[in-house]
Amino acid sequence: RHGVLMTQSNYAYRLALRIHDAGVAIGRIVDVRLNPHSRFVDFAKATGFTLSSELTPVEAVRAEGDLALRVRGGGGAEQVIKANHGQIVVSGSWQPDLWLWMRASGAIAWNAEAGLLETSGRLDHVALAGSVAGCLTTKGAMLSGRAAAARVLGLPAVEVDDTGIDTAFETPDAPTPVSTPSAGSAYLDLGVSLMARRPVLAGTDDPPKRSPLDDARPMSLGDVAAAVQAQLIEPEDAGIIAEERGTAGGAIAASDWQPVTPDRAVGLPAYLAGRFGPDPVRAVIAVDNRRRFETGALIYSNLDQEDPSQALGVVIGPAPEGRNGGVALLSRARLEKADRFVVRTVSGPAPVRIVERLEAEVSP
Repeated sequence: RHGVLMTQSNYAYRLALRIHDAGVAIGRIVDVRLNPHSRFVDFAKATGFTLSSELTPVEAVRAEGDLALRVRGGGGAEQVIKANHGQIVVSGSWQPDLWLWMRASGAIAWNAEAGLLETSGRLDHVALAGSVAGCLTTKGAMLSGRAAAARVLGLPAVEVDDTGIDTAFETPDAPTPVSTPSAGSAYLDLGVSLMARRPVLAGTDDPPKRSPLDDARPMSLGDVAAAVQAQLIEPEDAGIIAEERGTAGGAIAASDWQPVTPDRAVGLPAYLAGRFGPDPVRAVIAVDNRRRFETGALIYSNLDQEDPSQALGVVIGPAPEGRNGGVALLSRARLEKADRFVVRTVSGPAPVRIVERLEAEVSP
């Protein structure tokens, strides 16, 4: 119910606001940057959070029986920030999730300037979009999706504008803070992953032994990125190590998923229970031309209706083999008033008619 956040970016401020709304008390937000600016920083101030800046984490310690974070200021002075019997969240630099790319045999490499692992080279019939393509804004991610589809389909190129907010209003992220090796120092990734770092022996100038690969276990991308930043792995080796150790995840098992057909559509998702009345009807709907409808397309009484709450039905699956159209779940009460309707799809509305009722029992 209580937390302290240590960050080098603006994301922690947004996280703090969200978990505060969920009932978690925020003891303090500690930033490695000096006087960072962000709309989320302003929101955090307005909420009443205690903020500290230009403090670098040194290590997690025990202070009077409580978990605490020892930090060092720009002038070298240290202080201990207690978690107040809660938890401490420490964030590092942003790292895109490249797991699917790696499973597709895509290569990755270390980007020293950005401080992260990124894709390298190309794969046939594969286009990247969103965060893995380097986009940091919502607008850029959406445009990159369109650009990726255009590349795969051979359509005209789409320009991607990923321009962020000016640095005068949004302070850029700082690199991941790395403390001097000491007893017990380590890097914790999401989940149970642990990247330990051997300490420097007192009275010696020897660097810590680079042995992050002693434990033969899978390594997350966060593990590899942290090991590079902590100088446990050479940057030029990061991609190879991540490809060899980061794609384990167990064997790929066959799924028991089957497409929904009229004969298998008796059981419906829970969210459709009661959506179109207590006794809905399944029916095959079609148009006069050769057209199929995607699952989830809503059905209306006429072209003037667009509000989802006015829909009288929804397409729940493809039409039986050899037919066009689709199988729909329709309001029984609304069916008594008409037999022709409109399906709204991504390609535009289409008038449809019922060609067959499937009176098998429908249960949620």
